[in-house]
Amino acid sequence: MMDTTKLSVPMVFAFEQFKKTLLLYTKDKEGGWDTTVSGLALCRYTSMTEPEGWVYEPSLAIAAQGAKQITIGLETNCYRPMNMLLTSSEIPTFAKVCEASKETPFLAILLKLDLALLPELLAENKFELLQENNKIRAQQIVQATEPILQAVTRLIKLIDTPEDAPFIAPLIQKEILYYLLRSNDGARQQLLASQHPQCRQISHALDWIKQHYRKTIRIEALTTLVGMSTSSFHFHFKNRTGMTPLQYQKWLRLNEARRIMLIEMSDVSEAAFIVGYESPSQFSREYQRLFGLSPLKDIQRLKASGSERISLDY
Repeated sequence: MMDTTKLSVPMVFAFEQFKKTLLLYTKDKEGGWDTTVSGLALCRYTSMTEPEGWVYEPSLAIAAQGAKQITIGLETNCYRPMNMLLTSSEIPTFAKVCEASKETPFLAILLKLDLALLPELLAENKFELLQENNKIRAQQIVQATEPILQAVTRLIKLIDTPEDAPFIAPLIQKEILYYLLRSNDGARQQLLASQHPQCRQISHALDWIKQHYRKTIRIEALTTLVGMSTSSFHFHFKNRTGMTPLQYQKWLRLNEARRIMLIEMSDVSEAAFIVGYESPSQFSREYQRLFGLSPLKDIQRLKASGSERISLDY
């Protein structure tokens, strides 16, 4: 149970209103789904889930109940009520609901952030860019704030008035970015860090790898494309994603192959070929290292556990 003894009365009230609203709009549903409000998704799980590969876009996730575990590289974190999971660039992760039951399901929202609005907000409010901080990752857990909870609650309620959502939702989303920049914790530092040239260059590299993940990656060509030295590129890429470029490509390939075998019913050799592997045996070895089981046994397990609904976003 969440300890509210150290929270202000307005903060507790804002959280309870957020939770009450989310309970209402997720009643009797299961899983995660997009809403009629652009960029806003809701989720409700009544049981723990298996780890799923997921590429988080710039976004804000807030839990109202239960907990979710996020793994980036070798680093694992868990966000719970009163936490916000802030992502400032595309990050490959493994995510699983780690606290949920029928009595107290995991409840959360995921809101995509339009970071293209940051330069305007920075200029209008005279926020100064920070010196580059190599310790700031592209995803971290920060504390929720009263203004953000209030704004998110209003955003959820726009589901009832879809005719108003296209006009009001962008204003609320900009408001949420403003409050993130006004916060006193890591949220502000992370968003400001995302505007540094090195972060933009790495984002460009991530976009290129996602579009060409089936092809052989040549680091020299990639560093030339984004305009970085090889050493600087490797350092900043690993710092932002927790992976090397080749590990990131492998992550994309194997997760896409998993989706193809599970959803499109392809066999192991066919899935390996589709995602760019020339050797099915090499594919099977790398698949087992990542997921802990051979491709065939993993897919059988997922189907037996009812995970056919798995939906991976690449």
